[in-house]
Amino acid sequence: MKKPILWVLTATVLFVSYGCSPKPDSSKTAEETNDSLIDKATPVQAQRLAADSKSNAKDVAEFMIAIADAGQTVRALSELGVGRATNPAIKTFARQVLDQQRTHETSITDIAKTFAIVLPKALSTDSETIVNRLRDQKAGPDFDKAYLRDMVSVDDMAMGKAKNLTKNADSPSVKNLALTISSDNEKQLKAAQKLMEAD
Repeated sequence: MKKPILWVLTATVLFVSYGCSPKPDSSKTAEETNDSLIDKATPVQAQRLAADSKSNAKDVAEFMIAIADAGQTVRALSELGVGRATNPAIKTFARQVLDQQRTHETSITDIAKTFAIVLPKALSTDSETIVNRLRDQKAGPDFDKAYLRDMVSVDDMAMGKAKNLTKNADSPSVKNLALTISSDNEKQLKAAQKLMEAD
């Protein structure tokens, strides 16, 4: 009688240990893929890279991944904001952010295709934590405050990444994209801060 119980316990431990391993971070996976592609690039492929050197191309790809992840995070947060914000002004803000983010995502995807950069297909682990934390909040004033606080944090980080991309990218199209995103995120950040002060 003891052996079957022991076997079940062993099987359960193995399942928990190996079957439920955490999923890989989407941004890190994309970064590793880009590094590998850049290292193996043929001269013809190298012409498509967003920089003159492999090292710089890797930096540009990394910043593109960070901006894409921040954009996905902003979209996920704002979808929750549209659905749960109780303050009409915050709900309107969330809708405006979503509209702008759709435009950004199209531009980011187009640039990534041009320069053969692989973007993350899902939120990074850190971004998923931020979104899940907001998702756990019930609709009400506390949700509204949490949404704005998260937006300020993500927009601030995205602005920093976009500014780095502006400095490191050699391609005018990548620079222009970074400038646009940096400018739009700065406006979003200021709007979110203003809504926080008004609350």
